[in-house]
Amino acid sequence: MGSTVFNRAGFASMDDLKSSRWKMLFDELESFQSDFLMKESEWRSKEYKWSNDPLHTCIRVWEYPFVYHHIKEWLRVYHSKDNPTQPVAVDLGSGVTFFPFAIQKYGCRVIAMDNDPICESDYARMVKAFQLDSKSIQFKLGDAKNIPLPDNSVDCLYCISVLEHIQNYQDVIGEVARVLKPNGIFIITFDIDLKGNCEVGVEGLVQLKNRLTNMFDFRFPEIIVHPMD
Repeated sequence: MGSTVFNRAGFASMDDLKSSRWKMLFDELESFQSDFLMKESEWRSKEYKWSNDPLHTCIRVWEYPFVYHHIKEWLRVYHSKDNPTQPVAVDLGSGVTFFPFAIQKYGCRVIAMDNDPICESDYARMVKAFQLDSKSIQFKLGDAKNIPLPDNSVDCLYCISVLEHIQNYQDVIGEVARVLKPNGIFIITFDIDLKGNCEVGVEGLVQLKNRLTNMFDFRFPEIIVHPMD
């Protein structure tokens, strides 16, 4: 993979938002989200309360491009090897967003998974509204600590700002390792809580890093930057 600002583990950096790579990815994602929302009236449930503009919500202006970059690079390598099967990616804690639809456009079958039953009906209507193959995007109702998928069945699993909202989130890591194929890729972003309002605090971060290190090989080194640099 080519060297970019996103080829690292560790803290997000405000400087990343000044890079040409971030701008290119963000512009692509803005276009995807805009197209996605054009038919929102055909599939959006009134009961679903989360933002219909997640790309511009909180730290997701960094998180979505970060995850998107790594998935695109992974798929580029995957397709270059003439693999006979279509890769499978899981959006763990997906909610109802444009992102799985952006990923499936690159020849990937996406399984969106969430514990909110409202998402299930919205995804069914979205697939119909965009006239997609029902196999290209599927939804599974489930718990991240008990992922309803077989062992070694997933090529890629990504989890965007979900872990910090799950009690006993350490259990999620074991489930991810179980469902991933050998040499599968796990991409994770999460907020670190300094005030004690969410699950992943400073001590939890140390424990989480140790668990991740014990169960996975890091594709890129951790590079410590000050978040305002």
